[in-house]
Amino acid sequence: MVARLFQEEELKAENVYQSLQVENKPLGLKKSSDFKKIQTLGTKCFVSHWMMVQWLKNDLGVIRYGCTASKKVGSAVVRNRLKRWTREYFRSAFKSGFNPSYDFTVIFRPRDNDFYSKISFKEFCGLLDSKLRKNF
Repeated sequence: MVARLFQEEELKAENVYQSLQVENKPLGLKKSSDFKKIQTLGTKCFVSHWMMVQWLKNDLGVIRYGCTASKKVGSAVVRNRLKRWTREYFRSAFKSGFNPSYDFTVIFRPRDNDFYSKISFKEFCGLLDSKLRKNF
């Protein structure tokens, strides 16, 4: 029954996303139903002890991505930095030819204070590249 509800919702969303699709960049996931669908039906991959990626094939022909960072991850400044890095990673990967038609969710797990402040953008991109490029 859950799969049937997701299929009906996907048909509605497909028409919306096709009209919004921009050729030069991937789309962001906004609806909580999209995140729940990836969580229930998607594949999980622990990139490191602080980051997990989930993905699910879509029929839209474009990458869609989302990011989840709870308040336990850090302050708003830290959470927004991680979200900004996620957007930039998928934009640059898309421009370099990485365009599987999948929905991705990047989930940041809570760690010690100031843990995320010490991570660099290069380290972040390197970890995602090592897992995503290997699987796709």
